[in-house]
Amino acid sequence: MNSLLTIALAFSLQQPCVCPQSIGADAGAPPLAFVPGSASYPGIVACGYLDGRKNNLTRASEFEVFSCKNTDPLLTFDALQTALIQSVGDHLIITEITRAPFGKNWQWIDVPVWRYVVTRSHTPQISKVLVLTPPSLTEALISEALALYQRALTLSTESKDYGDTIDEVAGRLTAAALSGNAKAQAALWHVEKMPFEAGHCSEIWSGYVDLYQTYAKETGKVPLLK
Repeated sequence: MNSLLTIALAFSLQQPCVCPQSIGADAGAPPLAFVPGSASYPGIVACGYLDGRKNNLTRASEFEVFSCKNTDPLLTFDALQTALIQSVGDHLIITEITRAPFGKNWQWIDVPVWRYVVTRSHTPQISKVLVLTPPSLTEALISEALALYQRALTLSTESKDYGDTIDEVAGRLTAAALSGNAKAQAALWHVEKMPFEAGHCSEIWSGYVDLYQTYAKETGKVPLLK
């Protein structure tokens, strides 16, 4: 009988606990990803909106991370934050990503920015590390980004593709600035030159400035914009 109870307990600990009420999931919903509990430690669950799954990665936004049977979130990601989640041993690994034209020939790709590791314990341990890697750009590509920025200064905000153009300009200019180009850094900082009647465009630009400043502050590899 004892052996049966032990087996039943071991099996139950391997099952994910259900989600509490969270910003992206109702109480009782199945988790996006989980670390199973043990006889010593409670499990960990991520609960919220599922964007998709591929291989062993879960893509999600607007979600929270909880210790099982605890309604206080360990981490919270809002609707503007997207991350890839995976369970590895005692750890829930969450990689926050952003879309940017940092790929080959300005291809838009998912760019890892922060990596969180939540480790199962009596009091779960959380680490956060910047994993942003600037793209490797040739001088020709940097010149191309600066030229695109100069052309964008003459754009009319009434243009139907104005928002998309600003997104491309800001992304490429940020790539050049992260690569260490002083002209790109100066242009990225002097956003008042851009005709920002459209609030969305201002948000796009400020998001890239924040990305640059975060990298500068955390690594010291490029100067802070000021």
